[in-house]
Amino acid sequence: MLQTEPRTRQDSLRLAAFRRADSAAALVDSLLVTPATLRLRVGDSLSIEQVHVDARDRTGAHVLKVAPQFSVEPRTVARLRGSYLVALAAGQATLLIKPVRLGRSPPPAPTRPLTRVPVQVVDP
Repeated sequence: MLQTEPRTRQDSLRLAAFRRADSAAALVDSLLVTPATLRLRVGDSLSIEQVHVDARDRTGAHVLKVAPQFSVEPRTVARLRGSYLVALAAGQATLLIKPVRLGRSPPPAPTRPLTRVPVQVVDP
């Protein structure tokens, strides 16, 4: 949980980083993600660092210091464990990516932009 008043220097630095990411996220109009689709075999894992997220504003200019937030649906097919996407069962899943928001500055919409990356999981 993020504290409003930092207790240590580390808390202070973490809060400053979150605020920078939140300010940058407020500018984001779209996320360009590569690769556009993922294919994994059951039991495989993929480092989320291999998914490149390029944030852009409404003019198409790059937005720096945006922290992407990842989630996956359905969690019966694939799941995030730490910084890895793990394939659990054959089927289709979706990797959802959006900029991290603290909720302090008014967002254009709570889930905007939200980018969906299809994930195909096949039997080994």
